[in-house]
Amino acid sequence: MSLETLLKDEKLYQYILDNTLKPLPIQQQMLDKAKSEALSQMITAPEQLQFMQLIIKMIGAQKAIEVGVFKGIGSLAIALALPDNGQLYALDVTDEYLKDYVQYWDQAKISHKVNLKISPAIESLRLLLDQGHQNTFDFVYIDANKNDYPDYYELSYLLICPGGIIVLDNMLRGGKVADETIQEASINATRNTNTLIKNDTRVESVLLPVGDGITIVRKK
Repeated sequence: MSLETLLKDEKLYQYILDNTLKPLPIQQQMLDKAKSEALSQMITAPEQLQFMQLIIKMIGAQKAIEVGVFKGIGSLAIALALPDNGQLYALDVTDEYLKDYVQYWDQAKISHKVNLKISPAIESLRLLLDQGHQNTFDFVYIDANKNDYPDYYELSYLLICPGGIIVLDNMLRGGKVADETIQEASINATRNTNTLIKNDTRVESVLLPVGDGITIVRKK
């Protein structure tokens, strides 16, 4: 998640925003509150959220997973894009950052769509498999602990149906993935995930320079 973008021409970036964004008032209120607080750099860029909403609507998704909730801004966007009977399983290890933000879910009248699971996401994903949810989800958004991305990806693959979409965030890490002198564990985990997906014959995928880099994966 990141409000920063790889596009460094500020005027051009603002032009893109001016000619793209159509947030609901409740989304803008939630974003404005989050931007004024600590860790605001971790918020998903609004154009990325709108892009994901478009994908969700294009594939007619009814059942979704979000790995990494933080302040719930992405949860709100995903839930708004789902039909009224849609379900979002929102997974995070803590609700520490969410407590002041669930009010926006209530105001947007999407709380009934959100199943919040507070537990390590790998455990929650495995539990969904144990409960018989394999091949039943339409959409997954992964934006959490980078070291666990390979596991998140493999478990999400098992959970989504054929034709389902996985979106992984922060896949370019501010450009660090292309600098081989940087050998941080989390950067190497991102590199490994990029390679894993590229070589995965079970899927079709594309890595795009949106926000901090997103990978869109379609299960064959």
